[in-house]
Amino acid sequence: PKFSVDSLTHRFKEFYTNSGIESGSSHSGRKTYINNLIDNGVNIKIVCDLVGHSNVSTTQHYFHSNDLIKRKVVESL
Repeated sequence: PKFSVDSLTHRFKEFYTNSGIESGSSHSGRKTYINNLIDNGVNIKIVCDLVGHSNVSTTQHYFHSNDLIKRKVVESL
């Protein structure tokens, strides 16, 4: 079967809902991937290339700073 952007987005929403994840979306995996890379010290410019963004500011929209990241940065000094 063919998928359109809308039908694929709807399918992802169904998967998350059926799994008991209420806030999941078609971009949840992408957000997790980006955050895991940055959490593990990968430079955001490299992450930008890996996910196919043409601008780092687009990648930054996916990233959310947290206490673990802040602690890692301070401990690396």
